[in-house]
Amino acid sequence: PLAVTGSCRAEEPRVQQLYDISLTTLERCMLDTYVDCPYYEQMQYTLDTMIEALLTYQVSADDRLVRKALYDFHSSLRPDGMITGNAPALFDQVIPIFSVFFVDILYYHYRYHGDVETVHRYLPTVMRILSYFEERIDARDGLLSGTGYWRFVDWLEAWRDNHGSPVSDPDEKLYLYSSMVAYAMGRMVTFCRADGLPDLAARYGKSQKSLIRAVNAASWDAGAGYYKTHERETAFSQHAQIWAGLSGCVTGAEALMRRCMTDKQLLPCSYSMSFYLFRAMEQVGVYDEFPEKWMPWLRLLPYHLTTWPEDTVSQRSDCHGWSAVPLYELVSMAAGLQPASPGADTLRLCP
Repeated sequence: PLAVTGSCRAEEPRVQQLYDISLTTLERCMLDTYVDCPYYEQMQYTLDTMIEALLTYQVSADDRLVRKALYDFHSSLRPDGMITGNAPALFDQVIPIFSVFFVDILYYHYRYHGDVETVHRYLPTVMRILSYFEERIDARDGLLSGTGYWRFVDWLEAWRDNHGSPVSDPDEKLYLYSSMVAYAMGRMVTFCRADGLPDLAARYGKSQKSLIRAVNAASWDAGAGYYKTHERETAFSQHAQIWAGLSGCVTGAEALMRRCMTDKQLLPCSYSMSFYLFRAMEQVGVYDEFPEKWMPWLRLLPYHLTTWPEDTVSQRSDCHGWSAVPLYELVSMAAGLQPASPGADTLRLCP
């Protein structure tokens, strides 16, 4: 159900392929809801949906499926404040940090459609999500502790044994979660200001700064020059550097992001998490320095795929919406067309 009203024409054939394959992938993952893939789960997950919704905005002004997704996830709210990572579904699969991606679905909807009423409607849901995390902050060090459920982060070969989580011990502190929640706090500040709640915005701004201080005190490894993903980490990841930058833990992070892109010893992001890698690069101004960022997708072209696969670990699903990131990058970054104000009443063109 996607009325494509935008188009892209590129003289470079490989660029056109990146766009066309990404658009086809998106279309195959839109049914009566967004779905992660059209063959396996066929379910609406928050991370998948956040990326798919943002891709939709690049080619269409129709936001009905996005608003439906917001309602679906909101309707899955549990008594403890978590929403399920999958909704609607016949079973509950709770991934605590996937709630952060619900916050980003709402954020990007506001950015592209300027819909303050939708922000107002789901503000209590975001508050419950953030309360869940705040209630689990260890007073001794200010970090998240014992978030429970499935502590998934990304599909990496190094994390395969833990089903996508960097840790196997449920009591080990996952520093990355604290960074990601600090990021969500920043989004909440935006929502509160848009909804005319400056005092509430100040309250969440204070909470964000507190988490940032805690992450910097515990997660930064001065010897290695990197942020750690978790307490007992021995192999550093791109993920920890990305979310440290996006959450505001590190300012002036150009040098850190350059190392993040060039150090082959760092555990790399998957196709889906590359979206946030690119946002960190954009935020610190090094996006154009690394044309090889396209390689994960360019390497797939000789295989004549018509849609993008899920990841490089299981090589299971050959069509996964969250991998269609190039569609956003080509329109919003390469062409450089972005909203300059909520609702895109004014535009920013910066290729």
